[in-house]
Amino acid sequence: MAEQQLRIGLPKGSLQEATIAMFIKAGFAMSVDERQYKPDFDDEELWGVLLRAQEMPTYVASGSLDCGLTGLDWIRERGMEDNVITVADLIYAKKGMRPFKWVLAVHENSDIQCPEDLEGKRVATITGFGWIDEMKSIPGLKLSLYDTSDAAIRDLRAGRIDALFADPPLVQYALSKKPEWNLH
Repeated sequence: MAEQQLRIGLPKGSLQEATIAMFIKAGFAMSVDERQYKPDFDDEELWGVLLRAQEMPTYVASGSLDCGLTGLDWIRERGMEDNVITVADLIYAKKGMRPFKWVLAVHENSDIQCPEDLEGKRVATITGFGWIDEMKSIPGLKLSLYDTSDAAIRDLRAGRIDALFADPPLVQYALSKKPEWNLH
């Protein structure tokens, strides 16, 4: 065991494989047993743990971890901007090293056709997404944050919100599996 170790938090879940691939590309041999939360590194100066990305800012700010990989959205969501230091802006996503796209879902009879039509509308998104600050800057926008996509879609279908910003697989699923929901 090394005298000093860098304690690093790595995101588990959907970003886990992309994170492991990034470390391997950087020259670190790394493996994770699917039933464990502790990855094995070939470098004895690294100690890691897998955590939910939204928990990372709290663990780093408290000193439990030296560093962690998480999104700026989770740092802001947890109110930790003043408690952590951003040292790199890494571009990677669930399916590789590319930016992730988001879509706007509305009822098919909606008058909303583009982002400019959102002024004065009731719009929702899922807590933790990185574009929340940008959405808050739209004049007159009434923004609602949801913990789950199911709840947001339910309110969109019920007419309690006018539009939903969400990730493409969610919207594609709704369009392909549930055409009776009348979303586009």
